[in-house]
Amino acid sequence: MKVYIFGNGFDCAHKLPTHYSDFRKWLIDTYRATPDGEIGLPLYQTNYKRLEVYSEEEFARYFLRLIDEADPQPEEEKDWARFEDMLAELNWQSCLNGLERPNDVTEYSAAQTAFAERANMCGDSCHILRELFEHWARSLNEKIKAGEKTRALPRFRKILKPKDKYLTFNYTSTLETFYSIQDVCHIHGNLEKYEEPIFGHGDPGYREQEYEAYEYEAFQKFRAIYRAYKKDTDAQIGKHQHFFDGIRRAKKMYFFGLSMGSADIPYLRHLFRSCRGLRKIYLNVYKREEYAEKENILRRCGAPCKIIPWFPL
Repeated sequence: MKVYIFGNGFDCAHKLPTHYSDFRKWLIDTYRATPDGEIGLPLYQTNYKRLEVYSEEEFARYFLRLIDEADPQPEEEKDWARFEDMLAELNWQSCLNGLERPNDVTEYSAAQTAFAERANMCGDSCHILRELFEHWARSLNEKIKAGEKTRALPRFRKILKPKDKYLTFNYTSTLETFYSIQDVCHIHGNLEKYEEPIFGHGDPGYREQEYEAYEYEAFQKFRAIYRAYKKDTDAQIGKHQHFFDGIRRAKKMYFFGLSMGSADIPYLRHLFRSCRGLRKIYLNVYKREEYAEKENILRRCGAPCKIIPWFPL
């Protein structure tokens, strides 16, 4: 039995616009989200029926600027691992900009309330970034099904067989649509089954910052936002344990296009715990100079056998 592990590089090999920079461009094109200007939290409310009231355009601009602040060259950023790492670095505290700080103890209570309310609005609305991401991911799947600028690659058509096992870190249906592989484990959510796309950082540790006593409640909310964007890999592994149980007898494993960021490490460790009988691992990298680094990552995650370079294209 062979096991194939696919990351975003697999979609990129099919000329699909699935880099982080493509998501960024989609925000700009779809919502006229200008990347320049100050970072200001848009108005977010819930009405008497608990329905959300906000502007998608304004929040698209807000998140675009927030992410751009964390990345010095966002228009060139292709690596999803870097994007997910950035989710731990976003300056959510910028939502407090412009609030008046107390001059004396008589203004303390009012300032505490104002800072807490602004931070709570930020926390209550931070999920909108996930919704925008899901809209984009679903639009990609529609392009794949429509066959826009995509096609099955002869080399993959020759080697990908329905009898083998497939784990994809992607949100797209590339395997199903172009190679008729129907039994695919979408570890980060199967959009065709209306599952929510899973993304987040690998929990590098919350960066504590100094704050005044009246800002305590606000900074508690920022810690909660940090936790909300931590990728729950344990939950995803548990949800797809049937896949890992089904590959215990695998002898060969193939990696193609996986960035192997910090948020991916728990999956890799679980893969190798599940496949103790592996005899060979075939590793593809986008740039040959990346090979040694990624081979070391696999070794640290418990790769139990020989690792061989793999360049199928």
